[in-house]
Amino acid sequence: MVKDMLRYAAFLLKSVYDAEDAVHTVFLHAMQKWNVLADMEEKDKKNYLFAAVRNAALDIIRRKRRAFISSSFSSTAFLIAGRNR
Repeated sequence: MVKDMLRYAAFLLKSVYDAEDAVHTVFLHAMQKWNVLADMEEKDKKNYLFAAVRNAALDIIRRKRRAFISSSFSSTAFLIAGRNR
């Protein structure tokens, strides 16, 4: 199942490294909720984990987008400030 989760995350993120981060994050959170997961049926666990991988991947995409936008604004502000001198 871990390989399937990695493949799914890599498909969403287009990066094996980011996929590993997403799946790692999911397993850290799953360990914290082990008592809830232990009572679930196997199919429900799988659905839960894949939904968590999707959400972790979306968080990574959002974080990268914010970082890109923030750096773009910083570069633009620097260029504009340089013209005013």
